[in-house]
Amino acid sequence: MLMPRDATRVRSPKRTAPARYRRLTVAWHTTVDGRFDPVASLTALAQSLGLVVRAGKSKNPERASLRVDTVESSPVVTPEEKERRKAALKNFRKFLRTNPKLAAKLATMTPEQIVQVLAKSQP
Repeated sequence: MLMPRDATRVRSPKRTAPARYRRLTVAWHTTVDGRFDPVASLTALAQSLGLVVRAGKSKNPERASLRVDTVESSPVVTPEEKERRKAALKNFRKFLRTNPKLAAKLATMTPEQIVQVLAKSQP
């Protein structure tokens, strides 16, 4: 028996932009020989065509996801760059905590204005 839709639940909005990625699901039986590795095959093929492949992590160890992009559509961030960005954000938050008046001022500014103010206030 169908239950009436709960009036408090919000419907997800319709996607206005087309999906950027096409999806492919591959399933194979566990009795198939271990030499059959579609993840390695697809990764090698994509890389041979000059594409960037990123492997996703899942809680389920038997599930793997790959994202294939062109070099232009996938900015690759090195672990060092990721750490630098994380440290910069941490320092920025620390700076705002020490200067609450400036933090209130930054909330109403555009990104360009923020950069100018921070450049002036740095020692």
